[in-house]
Amino acid sequence: MLGQELLFQPFKAGPLPLKNRMVFVPFETNYATEDSYPTERHASFYESVAAGGVGLILMEAANVNPQMIATKYGMGLTNDKYLDPLRKWWAEFTAMEPLWSCRLPTKAC
Repeated sequence: MLGQELLFQPFKAGPLPLKNRMVFVPFETNYATEDSYPTERHASFYESVAAGGVGLILMEAANVNPQMIATKYGMGLTNDKYLDPLRKWWAEFTAMEPLWSCRLPTKAC
């Protein structure tokens, strides 16, 4: 198919170097605990996404304001305690070479 070979070639999206043009789009997994803490279920899910070979992973929305919790089991970034598991996962999964991003909502949905 014409152009299909481009899908798997390295690509630069502005200043971002990607290993290919495949993008994993974000959606809410609702895998967090009730207090928005990321879980091992998140880790397993995003590890399998990274292992699938995508060039860019756009993670689900993360609550950044404790007064504005969008979903009951949504992942949180309202406190630094939420960053430790994410740092660990990004370090592990970055070896698979996807680029990571996380959507930070700025107002209630």
